[in-house]
Amino acid sequence: MDFIYIEDKLPFSESVRNDFTGELSSKELSIFGKTIYAESGIFYPFLYQNQLQIGILGGYRYNDLTRTIFRCEQCQEQELYQFENLTYVKPFIKYKFSARFSLQIAYSHYFNEMGFNNSIDLQVTFVKF
Repeated sequence: MDFIYIEDKLPFSESVRNDFTGELSSKELSIFGKTIYAESGIFYPFLYQNQLQIGILGGYRYNDLTRTIFRCEQCQEQELYQFENLTYVKPFIKYKFSARFSLQIAYSHYFNEMGFNNSIDLQVTFVKF
């Protein structure tokens, strides 16, 4: 699951009519979308039973983001093309508390001229298949 924070530099609102009451109100648009990743890399294990891992990943991220009003069929929608295709490098450190529970923190640097600059990721794994 990803939680993406994007500071909207061009916020605006739109007038929306409620289907049930007929009331007209002003709603602010939000950024919604989906993200797909593909990544690979290397890691080096440390400590007893490889509990600590340090590594680096390289990857590709596809984003399909739009600025719109959630659950509004007739509202304006803007595609945010500057966030679509990104390549990145991600150094990380991971600690395995047990075979089924681990915690990983990573820094992602994106190689693009527009869109995301970087991020800090926290990944918690509870079950491993």
